[in-house]
Amino acid sequence: MIHPILKMGDPRLLEVAQPVTAFNTPELDALINDLIDTMRAANGAVITDKEQVGFDNFKNRYIIGDPAFAIEQLRLYREAVNPTEVVCWMHLPGISGADAMRSVELFAREVMPHFK
Repeated sequence: MIHPILKMGDPRLLEVAQPVTAFNTPELDALINDLIDTMRAANGAVITDKEQVGFDNFKNRYIIGDPAFAIEQLRLYREAVNPTEVVCWMHLPGISGADAMRSVELFAREVMPHFK
């Protein structure tokens, strides 16, 4: 069965899912098949509304900026929560692989040396 892909703002996205407690069941198999069918019907798109992934939706959730800004923000983050690791997501929707790779290289060259 093909399901609609929910968009940001839909209250169903705030509902807590029930944990899976039984595997290898017909119900779980049906759910997985529905997910596959839905993805195929949307040509693999998880997010079908490109407005959901625009810069305005990301700018306050991620560190987006030049190396100096990234260094400043990461220092503030380190002082506030002292993380043991940080996940860098450079390949956001709409960013080409080449641009993402340039971001990775810039981050490695300009930002990472400040956090050894």
